[in-house]
Amino acid sequence: MRRNSQKDSFAVGRARGGALIAEVRSFSSFVTFLVKEAVTDPRGLVRKACSKLGLPNAESHFRSTPAELAEYRGDYSHALELAGEARVFFHRFRNALVKKRVSDELWWFAQTVETSPNQAGTDATRVLYVAGNSRPHTNSGYSKRTHSLVKAIQASGVPISVLTRLGYPSVVGVPFSKKVDQIDSVRYERNMGWIFPVTPKKEFELAKQGIVRVAKRENATILHTTTSFKNAVVVSAAAKELQIPWVYEVRGEIEKTWLTTTSSGSVTRSMDSDHFRLSRQKELEAATAASGVVVLSHLSAKDLVEAGVRRQKICVAPNAAEKSLLQGTMSQREARMCTDVNAEFLVGTVTSVVGYEGLETMIRALPLLPDHVSFLVVGDGTDKRRLEAIAAELNLESRVSFVGRKPQDEIVPWYRSLDAFVVPRIDSPVCRAVTPIKPLAAMALGIPVIASDLPALREVTGGCAKYVEPENPTALAEGIRAVTEGKYESTRARAWAEARTWDRVGNVLREFYQEIEKKGTR
Repeated sequence: MRRNSQKDSFAVGRARGGALIAEVRSFSSFVTFLVKEAVTDPRGLVRKACSKLGLPNAESHFRSTPAELAEYRGDYSHALELAGEARVFFHRFRNALVKKRVSDELWWFAQTVETSPNQAGTDATRVLYVAGNSRPHTNSGYSKRTHSLVKAIQASGVPISVLTRLGYPSVVGVPFSKKVDQIDSVRYERNMGWIFPVTPKKEFELAKQGIVRVAKRENATILHTTTSFKNAVVVSAAAKELQIPWVYEVRGEIEKTWLTTTSSGSVTRSMDSDHFRLSRQKELEAATAASGVVVLSHLSAKDLVEAGVRRQKICVAPNAAEKSLLQGTMSQREARMCTDVNAEFLVGTVTSVVGYEGLETMIRALPLLPDHVSFLVVGDGTDKRRLEAIAAELNLESRVSFVGRKPQDEIVPWYRSLDAFVVPRIDSPVCRAVTPIKPLAAMALGIPVIASDLPALREVTGGCAKYVEPENPTALAEGIRAVTEGKYESTRARAWAEARTWDRVGNVLREFYQEIEKKGTR
């Protein structure tokens, strides 16, 4: 008995020691990453810090040099050219940083995405999923999909583990983190070193080593990663060393997203830029090199086929609804008691507060609606302060509420508090192509959905939403008014969500993995 007690005490002490080492390691990585960012991109660090802390963007008060503006626009060759022309010392120093940042970015573009090894004949599929971020440190559509997808794959009978990218979550501002986070049935392991590397080459090497180490320990037979192409560069190299196939999941068209995420109204980004052209090229290279490609929609599959990717290697694994939402019994009254929301008719959304989500259209639609209609936004982002200013300008502060981000395990009452759910995305290349999760959750709960009439939104909602012209407040107001008057059939929308659950998606991916392992590279 005493011996067992000593063993237990030793095990507990060892576990505590391991946890302490993991936290010290993550803090060391956090500090060294901050130092690297402060040296190479001080303005970017200020911008990120202000965003994380919910402060005004102080970086915008500093005037950019011509080289910095060219870098921001993605015109890398022009940025390097301009960086050598500065005469003022302080500008020369800043332009030297431009050269460093652009050179680092071009290093990634110059790397080859390795063709997936042609391996076949594995009897027992085991997947290592390499993710860019995850819960509990990131609550976004990306992390939500990862969590639901991994659970669904587990439920299908395929063992799967998750490893996040090198340095995460230290690189997103979390100074202390665990080696492993266990959420539900999903185990999130961190690829964390003591020092965050200064050069992209060293970052690549350390990231690859971490993947290889975990893959060997877990006896992985397939590696699965997601956009962006930098993940593909690292994972494909690891797969080559391990001699196992890898799968590329095209989450969102990042080059198109980049076009819409500007922090300066005076600067425009273009499809003709080096960044856009090279990003598009590398994303296509990744899809071509992988054994299989997972996409979120038939629209994305069609685009890849038109770009030259074989249809046989593409698997459509759409965003889906949680079964728990379909089985829930919470009433709107109960939900509003939980959220402390009080409104006669509440229109809302659960989203990232960024420009392409089109929330300005909803705010400008409010004056066209009866006074008893209010607008609720659950989420946060870079566009929040601008939207609050617009609401104040229109004297709508009492009718518009921004409640910030909410934990995923507390999100259902916020959905159920709504009388209508809006997805007023702007008409941009990324919004026409990328399908969000959020309308499906609303449909599963029987909440009417009003969405911009865009191909991606039509596909994800199955034609069961009320569609309105994008960026048109009058059209959006008319759509909401139709819902207030009862001109919406929620039964068909709920049936669409019932037929589109994560369990089904998990079974699709299980079959996809097995086919890859039977046939090798497709």
